[in-house]
Amino acid sequence: MDKRKSPISNYIALLGLLAGTLIWLLPYFSGASTDVSRVGAVVVVAVSLWASRIFPEYFTAIIFFFLAITFTNSGAPTVFSGFHSAAVWMIFGGLIIGLAVQETGFGQTLSSFLLRVFPRNYFGILSGCTLIGCVLSFVIPSNTGRIVIMMPIFMALADQIGFSPGRPGRTGLGLAVVGGSVYPSLAILPSAVPNLGWLGAVESIHGLKITYAEYLIANFPVMGIISTVAVPLLCYFLFPDRPNTNVTGVDSRKASADQTRLVILLIGALGLWLTDFEHGISPAWIALGAGVICMLPRVGML
Repeated sequence: MDKRKSPISNYIALLGLLAGTLIWLLPYFSGASTDVSRVGAVVVVAVSLWASRIFPEYFTAIIFFFLAITFTNSGAPTVFSGFHSAAVWMIFGGLIIGLAVQETGFGQTLSSFLLRVFPRNYFGILSGCTLIGCVLSFVIPSNTGRIVIMMPIFMALADQIGFSPGRPGRTGLGLAVVGGSVYPSLAILPSAVPNLGWLGAVESIHGLKITYAEYLIANFPVMGIISTVAVPLLCYFLFPDRPNTNVTGVDSRKASADQTRLVILLIGALGLWLTDFEHGISPAWIALGAGVICMLPRVGML
């Protein structure tokens, strides 16, 4: 348990535990379905632990699986059915690719290269943040991975141009990083969790097969392009500021064989994603395969 949490977190967890116990005992007093009550009790306890955050989220997830498989009659196929979804493996593969991009320094190198293309004023930097996030959405299928890679780079840039903590410009840069990473990714099938949840739902419920290319063509002209234009404009007008010094860019990590191998891997994965309507391989398995290659011994990307 994290002792730094406020007392209200403990109260939330305790209330959740009490509510779960009452739901568990409900059949003995009202004749309600035992199976439904047990499932409800486990869900309430798990949600309260997630809400209170007295345990790390991953540990609460393990507790949930243990309670569900032990104290309900759901059975392993039902409890672990989420792992049958392509969305889970897309996220897993995307996290590995994002870690490889961070470890090799490719994200920093790409950001530094793109920054040299943009104007050296506040709006130009905001546009650069957003556009880099949009570009990385095609090669890093993880919002978390993109933000983790980009945020330290642009916060260092904020310090360099005089945007100290508390300055509107620093807030604008941070929001441009997040907005550029999240909103355009909603138009790129493997790049955002909501997309993957939707993909898993339509595949399992309706039996529909959605390809990377048709999703991109249907959504990117609106969600991708418009959000890439709107995010820097909103940040510029909501958090106006002016750099104190000239922007000289961000130093990129020295190019290495690791970065070269990763670039080749990302180009190959992107090519397979774009042509999935031909070969029929799910974007999830492409991401998982790319993640496996990143972790291979002697390859050196992780």
